[in-house]
Amino acid sequence: MDKKIKIVFVCGWYSSPFGYIHNNLPKALAKVGHDVHIVTSVSQQYSNTPTYESTYESFLGPKYTKEGITIEENVRIHRLPVGRFKTEIYPKYLYKKLRELNPDIVHIFDISCLLSFKLALYKPFFKYKYINSNHILMSVFPLHAKWKKLNVFAKLKWFLLHKVPGRFIYKQTDFTIYPTVDAKNLALTYFGFKDKKNTIQSLAVDINIFKSLPETEIIQTNAKLGFEKSDFICVYTGRFSEDKDPLQLAKAVQQLNVKYPTIKGLFVGSGVQDEEINKIPNCVIVPFASQLELSQYYNIAAIGIWPKQESTSMLDCLACKTPIIVNDTVKATERVDGNGILFEYNNLDSLCDAIEKLYLDNKLLLLYGKAGQMKVVNNFSWTKYASGYLQTISYKNI
Repeated sequence: MDKKIKIVFVCGWYSSPFGYIHNNLPKALAKVGHDVHIVTSVSQQYSNTPTYESTYESFLGPKYTKEGITIEENVRIHRLPVGRFKTEIYPKYLYKKLRELNPDIVHIFDISCLLSFKLALYKPFFKYKYINSNHILMSVFPLHAKWKKLNVFAKLKWFLLHKVPGRFIYKQTDFTIYPTVDAKNLALTYFGFKDKKNTIQSLAVDINIFKSLPETEIIQTNAKLGFEKSDFICVYTGRFSEDKDPLQLAKAVQQLNVKYPTIKGLFVGSGVQDEEINKIPNCVIVPFASQLELSQYYNIAAIGIWPKQESTSMLDCLACKTPIIVNDTVKATERVDGNGILFEYNNLDSLCDAIEKLYLDNKLLLLYGKAGQMKVVNNFSWTKYASGYLQTISYKNI
């Protein structure tokens, strides 16, 4: 494509150290030659959560940073004053900034928020293509489980506050990208979107960071954390919250240690379950970490485990040749097929059985590790995602 495409990603908040899609996709697109911008507020990720200070501040710093423009890997990040609507965070003066940038494409990662509605309202006044993507999954959407029990008035309220605005947003949207089939089904069922102008495109991995590391680095990381080379390490990364429940993994380590004392737990992150996890022997906690550090942790681990909610970190883990264990309610089974094990949701004995199976079968462990890494390298790299981005969204030369 001869013309450089100007792509603007709009986010309510933004934090550089994370490895989410709104961190990695813009950088990957800039790397393949596009003019990429992120328009956001001065707010750090999760600044409106009650536990920000105890969970994230040591990793991200204060809730708010400075206004202005910074550059990260050729991506210009525009920090605007923060606005608030109920529990939502958004950048003020967005219309003025869009006028200044005059983008070809505007991409937002949320189909149902004030920002997505604003961008739908603004679209007739600009020439940009409006790209939307939904990253809410059924496993983190509590309304799905209780929908049938709601009375008619509660359903009507949801219809008016979410489905009606969602239909307007959909009409202004040129294309929608879903990372999984259940993210798509959720958008169609609860937010008024239709099964047109869309595609399912899995999240991806920076395979230059998440990869197999030399044995010397693995030995050094083990020593730093107090592990032995013979330890069978089960790693979890993310918030230590009840909805993600890493405590379940800690309890599995405790139960398995009766027979297998070399099974250890490594927990990367922070949250309300810190204290309980810390009480359990053979469980090591380290704070939230950069992507480079996470790659080291996945490399020393035998398996990665996410007991409840699924995570993009599952793919990062696989890229480091480390198999995964996740529960059987996960819809994105392509992430685990042939390179991991499903266990029965919220069943500690079932989780223990899955860990024990890989602990006792080293050949299967190595087989899953190689298969997972090959799957990610061949199908789930950000480089591949970025190279096909314009084709994916059916964008044609302006």
